[in-house]
Amino acid sequence: MNVVDDQQDSTGIKVRLFMPPKKPKTMKEAYPELAAVPEFEELDDNELRYVYYFACKDSPFYNDFPIRVKESKCFDTAFGKHREVEGRKAAFIGDMKDEHIVKAIIAMKMYSPTIRQRAQKMTNMMLDEYENMILAFKNRIWLSPDDAKPYVELTVKITSALPELVKQAEHGYGITERAKGNNASEEREEDGIFENAMNTIDPT
Repeated sequence: MNVVDDQQDSTGIKVRLFMPPKKPKTMKEAYPELAAVPEFEELDDNELRYVYYFACKDSPFYNDFPIRVKESKCFDTAFGKHREVEGRKAAFIGDMKDEHIVKAIIAMKMYSPTIRQRAQKMTNMMLDEYENMILAFKNRIWLSPDDAKPYVELTVKITSALPELVKQAEHGYGITERAKGNNASEEREEDGIFENAMNTIDPT
């Protein structure tokens, strides 16, 4: 999928948010945090995909214009071009009267790829800091049990914090990272989700 609004840092990593998975896997299966958002609860998978394509800042159609063309593209991509869904398309073109879709669109617009990328980097930095703290104690000479007490307390705290931190680092914050190689065949994608990520608002 070509994304218009990819976020890219100095390392060449492009960050994209909530990329719809290949069907039949659903958006909520791929990103469990979406299932916990009240505005998304009553949406079926096609509806949630439409909301993503219409409102997410990383959607390939986010900046499309005019709006009616954008709505049509979003519907066709989300629902597919099948006879069984043709009857629903009219409801998604023009003034949206479905209150659930309207509220979901507002909620989806609040997500910020940039903020979530920063959160992912901070999580990885915290893991590095934990490792550095442990290594700082590693080669010390303990003169007495009391000297070792700070180390013991530190390891207990780190052991307690690690499971959630590792979970966050492994699953990300609903972002997909693409490392650009010399050609398309060398691109590497890592999909990730963070089940307990907070909703964030783009400060811009």
